[in-house]
Amino acid sequence: LPKSARMLPHALRTECTRTTAVATLLLDVLIISNVCLGQKMDCSNVTAMDVMKFSQYSCAAISQSCFQTMPQTSFRGFTSQCVASFNGNAIQGILKDQVKHMPGESFRGWSSNIEYMGPACSGWTSEQAGNLTDEHACEALGIDCFSAMRADAYAGFSFQCVANWRDNELGGGVTAKDISRIPVESIGGFN
Repeated sequence: LPKSARMLPHALRTECTRTTAVATLLLDVLIISNVCLGQKMDCSNVTAMDVMKFSQYSCAAISQSCFQTMPQTSFRGFTSQCVASFNGNAIQGILKDQVKHMPGESFRGWSSNIEYMGPACSGWTSEQAGNLTDEHACEALGIDCFSAMRADAYAGFSFQCVANWRDNELGGGVTAKDISRIPVESIGGFN
């Protein structure tokens, strides 16, 4: 709770906590109901603070149109638990300018669902790439992602992630400049 709320009497603090929980639940219901009804969602008013409060169910229900309309700064609120729940097809709605605002730690939540990111990989930072730890996520990286990624993002990849890259996805996607940015200790991950 904010400092001002902590100074309230216990009964009011409890009510503030209850109200916050209800607001978060209502946000979950709103997101899930719009997705279930197949409506295009306008998420242009969603803030990073809202995103931090999303349940895993809300994260799984975020639609392509919601991602596309969400302000870039809202992406600062995504956690690894939320990212792990993203729906594959909806991920195609994420834009490169949004991705660069995601906390590096949130990339620990990616798994095979990352294969849908494609051109948005051009927004990656080396810190984000360094937090890509799930072997399924590293294996799911495709040529669309590799060819879009900026060379400086390659500086973050770990040995474990590089070891899980599929050779057939590298051709045409990874340049000599990209490889030169991969840390020496990670180069050994190539088979």
